[in-house]
Amino acid sequence: MMQNKTGPQPLVLYYTEDKGKAQQIEMLCGQLSFKTKRLRGSDAGTPVGKLAGMSVKAETSSPAGMSINAEKAGASAEKYGASAEKNGEAPSRENGVPADYKQPEVMVFSGITDTQLDMFLHGYKMGGISPIYLKAILTPYNYTWSLYQLTQELIREHTAMMMERRK
Repeated sequence: MMQNKTGPQPLVLYYTEDKGKAQQIEMLCGQLSFKTKRLRGSDAGTPVGKLAGMSVKAETSSPAGMSINAEKAGASAEKYGASAEKNGEAPSRENGVPADYKQPEVMVFSGITDTQLDMFLHGYKMGGISPIYLKAILTPYNYTWSLYQLTQELIREHTAMMMERRK
């Protein structure tokens, strides 16, 4: 359909365990001339910029105000796949990702214009693809975050949005 002639080809990074949903996303992105990258659970500790093919310098600390403790993300983190042990602290891997962390479905857009994003979201809805609630656009602020850190922030934002809607 439409390709961005002035910049890089849009890239959609996504994680789902649903093979049918993955095929639908791949097909939609193909129709829109977007590149795709299906993420793995083992990508949780990798900076999202690196996953998108960018050169990323290591960051020594997590983003301001971001906890990398799944337990602190609250009950919503468990709903979306993060779980903590009964003592309230999940054992950590070397990269700060809890050892028992299960990556929830997530979608990250890179090199995409507002118009292209609108086209993707419209096609996603019209295609009847089941929702992925955690979505982000790669920015200069978040590209150094690990997939885990980004996902935890998206869970907090999604939870806050849902709480606000209930008021």
